[in-house]
Amino acid sequence: MIILGAGIFLMLALVGGKKEKAIAPEAAIPQKSLAEVRKEYKTEVVAIMSAYVAERGTINLTFLQGEALATAKKKWLDLVQKTENSLLALKLTAEYQKMHLDLVLGLNFIEQGLKGDSAKTSLGENKINEVLKEYPWLISASQS
Repeated sequence: MIILGAGIFLMLALVGGKKEKAIAPEAAIPQKSLAEVRKEYKTEVVAIMSAYVAERGTINLTFLQGEALATAKKKWLDLVQKTENSLLALKLTAEYQKMHLDLVLGLNFIEQGLKGDSAKTSLGENKINEVLKEYPWLISASQS
């Protein structure tokens, strides 16, 4: 019985010795520094918000009716959803969490407004405008 147990132990040791060591997932992924994440975030959020503001400026709902109004609202809704999805895909640092959340909430309010809760459209636009006033670098080429 002792010989059988020793044989099993020896077989397990030999089989276990042939296994390759697994690389920890953290070691396989190069880690970025906080400064790199911050710089990438600022670059990406400026591109996203600058594109949003520029395209939003081409959408004017004033004096539109019927199909023209529906088309303009659809264009704006598509822009809002695209911008919101782009923002949600970003990695950010803690210092920009509130700003980022306010941008996403503003876009979400606009989306709700365009889908029927019209009071939320202006609430969302106001929220985004407040963020842009507080962080004017969001839509400029310089990233202070």
